[in-house]
This record gives sequence, C-alpha cells and structure tokens, in this order.
Amino acid sequence: MADELPTSVIEANPRALSHRAEVARLRGEYDSAQALFRRAVSLLQQQADPEGQAEALHSLATLARRDGDYKLAVEYLDRALELADDYSAVRMKCGNTRGLCFVSLGEWTSAELEFRAALQLAQDRNDDRYVRLITHNLGLPAMMRGDFGEALRWLRRMLRDGKQVPMPQEAIAHLNMAHCYLYLGDLKSCEENLDEAIERCQLFNLVA
Repeated sequence: MADELPTSVIEANPRALSHRAEVARLRGEYDSAQALFRRAVSLLQQQADPEGQAEALHSLATLARRDGDYKLAVEYLDRALELADDYSAVRMKCGNTRGLCFVSLGEWTSAELEFRAALQLAQDRNDDRYVRLITHNLGLPAMMRGDFGEALRWLRRMLRDGKQVPMPQEAIAHLNMAHCYLYLGDLKSCEENLDEAIERCQLFNLVA
C-alpha cells in the first residue's frame, strides 16, 4: 500500500517512509531499509519531529548491529535517546537493541541487565508485544551458555496461542528454540519448530 503513495505524499509524511523502511528491514532488504531510514531521519529532522526521528535512528541501530558494526549501533542508540522524551517507547526499544549488541559481543551480564531494564519499561507501558520480544531475548544469554532448558523457558514466551494473530518475530523464536532442541538431542521438537519458523517466514515474506 505504501508503494502506491506518491513520493510527494510520503515526503510530506515521513513517518510513513519509516514504516515502509521497517517492512524492508523485516524482509531482509537491508540496503533498501537503510537508505529509506536515512531519508526518513533527514525529513523528520526538517519537520521537527524528534520522536519520529528517534524511532528511525533506533531502526538504523538495528541494521548496524546486524552488520556487526556495534560502535555505529551504539552511536545511533545514543542519538535516539537524546531525542526521545522520558516516557517514550523508544527507550525500551533502545535498551533491547543495546542488549542484543552485548549478546553479540559475548557480554552476557551486561546484556541481561539491559534486557531486564527494557522489560521493566515495557511492563510499565503494558506493551505486550515488547514484553514478549524482550523476554525471548532474555533466553539468548542462557542459550549461549549452554543452559538450554533455561533458554527455552524464556524463548517460548515470545509465542502466543493459536487464537491470536502471529507476528514476524515469532520466526526467530521458533528458530532459536530449534537450536536448543538440536543441542538437547530432541530432533522431533527441533523439526517441529523449524516448520513453524518456515511457516512464518512464508507468511511475512521474511527472506533473510
């Protein structure tokens, strides 16, 4: 739907450009997403929309993290926090992403501290979606340590019952759970979770 909007309309409403960029990010179209987010940041700055700008900067941080450029990711996160107000949802998102940077660097204690602080912010906001995302991420340090039972306890919190609409991030939850079951030698559960992951990848066109 966003692709049908005229360029003039998108540039007059740059938060729409950020949403289009987020779709590209979720699909694994990282170069396209990065270009769109950078354009959005520039337009949002011109429109004096610090909250929208902070959101786009956080998304750029997630892309930098995936590229392994953790220094740049932290720079984006710090800039986003400078722009976000004290009650902004961007703060919990930045904490979650900073925690993921620490996971990639092997700094498990720092990662858990960031995730727990972000989880508290999400709970304060009654943000069920981010509560699930962050509790899932709390399982990553345990998985890296080889405590697969503890990891599964956290990872499965991302998932909802079949009556609710699935979300794209459930694909990575099932993939991480499959990893745990593989190392535990439970190949049947591993395969079941891989099937669930693939189903969500197909549902949301998650190429990466």
